[in-house]
Amino acid sequence: MNKAAVVSILTGFLVTAQVAAAQPGAAPGTPATVIIIDPGVPAGPSMLPPSAVPAPAPAATPAPQNEPWDNVSHVNGTPVPVGERNDYLIKFKRTIISANPIAWMVEIYGVSVSVALSNNVAIHGDITAFGNEGTELSVGVPIYLRRTFQGPFLEPGLLTRTFDGSEESTGPIMLLGWHWMYESGFNLAAAFGLGRDLSDSDEYSSDQPFPAGYMRVGYAF
Repeated sequence: MNKAAVVSILTGFLVTAQVAAAQPGAAPGTPATVIIIDPGVPAGPSMLPPSAVPAPAPAATPAPQNEPWDNVSHVNGTPVPVGERNDYLIKFKRTIISANPIAWMVEIYGVSVSVALSNNVAIHGDITAFGNEGTELSVGVPIYLRRTFQGPFLEPGLLTRTFDGSEESTGPIMLLGWHWMYESGFNLAAAFGLGRDLSDSDEYSSDQPFPAGYMRVGYAF
């Protein structure tokens, strides 16, 4: 055996001994190397093929503003139909002055004043002149189901009619109506129902109800 073969055998033996010593448990007191593979950790983009890397989401394009907000009917940035912002606001106008302009065409002149007492109750007084023939006075307390001066209402009241200087009829009335209110303050109210005469008039008897009602156009402030 020549010298080169001996050197080769010794070198291989030394390498084998070093590898065996590095293995876990190869020698007492030698720390073992532990490799932990976590399957829950996804591979990074660098470990994925280029075709599997998700593309970044495009940036959202804001809506174009082609009108100033002062020209748009809105509540806190939410558009609402023109004239209907009043439907979304708790604060409301509490006094209304109204009349029936159609009745003026037939010489029935009247005016009404309504005042809100709470969020659902108001009080109003009417005075009406039937040309030179007589007058009518009424007081009502409309009770609104939704909000004062808005939507359906039930109105108990009292009515007195006088013709030719003498009292003709006096008694309670009960009306059912609807009130439309717009943010500008203009409003429309209509109510219809029945009344009962409790006076001694010959024209109406206490057991015969008579029709009652009104239609008014007004302004609230």
